[in-house]
Amino acid sequence: MMDSPRAKDGRAPDVFRPGAWIPMRCYSDEDEVDFAIVGTGGGGGTLACKLAEAGFSVVAFDAGPYWRPLEDFASDEYEQKKLFWLGERITGGEDPVQLGENNSGQSVGGSTVHFQMVSLRFRPERFKARSRLGYAVDWPIEPEEMWHYYDLTEDALKIAGPVNYPWGPPRGRYPYRQHEMNAAGLVLARGCEALGIKWAATPLATVSAPRGKAHPCVYRGFCKFGCSTN
Repeated sequence: MMDSPRAKDGRAPDVFRPGAWIPMRCYSDEDEVDFAIVGTGGGGGTLACKLAEAGFSVVAFDAGPYWRPLEDFASDEYEQKKLFWLGERITGGEDPVQLGENNSGQSVGGSTVHFQMVSLRFRPERFKARSRLGYAVDWPIEPEEMWHYYDLTEDALKIAGPVNYPWGPPRGRYPYRQHEMNAAGLVLARGCEALGIKWAATPLATVSAPRGKAHPCVYRGFCKFGCSTN
């Protein structure tokens, strides 16, 4: 953990330019805001963004610092342990549950800063797990309703995926073309074709072509350790 927060005094680090800053709205301890969000990962960070875009005042809290990937991240597992949060997890409430260690990330961005970026949609039957598969519980909404939100999320994150995805209901194209497959993936693909098994490249939450200031993936292989280029 860093000794002092980097996001303060009306500014936050610019993740695309070394040493640069971008404006950030700040509030004092006495200010009233519309929403306070704990955690800035894939859920909390996205929610804070959408609420702010809608005109609400939002404060987000996170246990980790605001990293500068171009300066702080290295292709070295030991160096990148600073990202990990391996403390014990215990749920709240009258009957707390001890969950053990869980590497959920220690940074603004949470676990999205060091995850493998695999971005799959639930199959329709998974939304009806109890009635169709015999376990867990059914979701309280129909799968078709979620498809609209999947579209919005995949566009916001600029998911890179295959033109034809052979599972689930028909869907539109992903925002970016699929990533190149490595040698191991190509061997598996040839094996699937020989056995008549459907296959597709995995949809990933990292761009496969330049997008504004963001560089495309360079396949460093350090997704889970914090990426300095994407």
